[in-house]
Amino acid sequence: MKAQAISGTQFPVDPVIGQFIQYMILAWVIILFVGNLMTASFIAMGVIYWLTGWNPSRGKQMVVGGIVLFIAMQWIAFTTPLLPFLF
Repeated sequence: MKAQAISGTQFPVDPVIGQFIQYMILAWVIILFVGNLMTASFIAMGVIYWLTGWNPSRGKQMVVGGIVLFIAMQWIAFTTPLLPFLF
């Protein structure tokens, strides 16, 4: 029994699936970028609130929240199911 090569004409949906996967990867990268941007913003605003004395308790909360969000974003980034497709 010989192995047959599968051509692209037998499965015309393959380009659509490839395009869909590319869009999903792009969406994932955008989500991670926005999350990291929010993390930096929370920490920066928290430090400003805290050090200027405008609202120190809220500033401390924002810094802690930014750090927790940073840890969550890093965990999500490194445990994504899409990583095996990238390598």
